[in-house]
Amino acid sequence: MGHEKAKDRVDKLLLSRTLEIVGEESILHEVGRMKCERAIALGDCHTVATAAKFNGTALFARAEDDLAKEMKKKPFSVKLLFLESHPVPLKSLKELRGALKEREKL
Repeated sequence: MGHEKAKDRVDKLLLSRTLEIVGEESILHEVGRMKCERAIALGDCHTVATAAKFNGTALFARAEDDLAKEMKKKPFSVKLLFLESHPVPLKSLKELRGALKEREKL
């Protein structure tokens, strides 16, 4: 996919308000601190830090080995949810939000 086509798709996604890009400095500092303290991927650090900032749940497709090892060493400050552990056929983002809220009650 070319740069212009990718830019167009990102712009359309942002305009749809399905996704919000958060570029907050406090999150970046937390990402850096977490990366120094834990042996997990930078993207995983960002996911956990963003969930913590917004009092949410960190959503992952699956528990990679490095993330699973870190969870055993020391719990994270937020709940982590792995889709592979809770397969749910989803038809929309609204259903995903509802599924997350239901799982947070468990």
